Amino acid sequence: AAIWHRASLQSLLRRGESIWEFEQNGNARADHHATGFYATWKAVVPYQGILSHHVVEKGLWLPHEKWIFQHQNIGCDFSRRQTLRFPQVLFYHCAQFTDKSLNLFPWRLKTRIKRAMKRLLRPLFENQFSRMNGNTLSEHQRSSK
Repeated sequence: AAIWHRASLQSLLRRGESIWEFEQNGNARADHHATGFYATWKAVVPYQGILSHHVVEKGLWLPHEKWIFQHQNIGCDFSRRQTLRFPQVLFYHCAQFTDKSLNLFPWRLKTRIKRAMKRLLRPLFENQFSRMNGNTLSEHQRSSK
């Protein structure tokens, strides 16, 4: 959840950029924003799912959350987006577990550890990192137009 000053958010947006590209590129732009931004390390507005805090990851349904929504019969159109494949789900949950485990450390140390882990793991898991960064989704979006 986020609370934004509208003009500040608009200054970070770029025409033609998908929400997933904004998630990555907007963070980099925010780092250079003159007034800075504030964030919390703990949820201020808790919204927990069964295994994650949301139902869609990079534009794809998390399968366990999709199953829950299907059985609630609330009118979701499941043909509008694909479902995350099992290897990506496993990778996603491992990353979530690792991130939560690192909460034992002060935030600066946690940030340095995460950066080092990404540097070490990226060569081994390039495809998974690429998919989790939304690259596959962008290709899918282009092919579906």
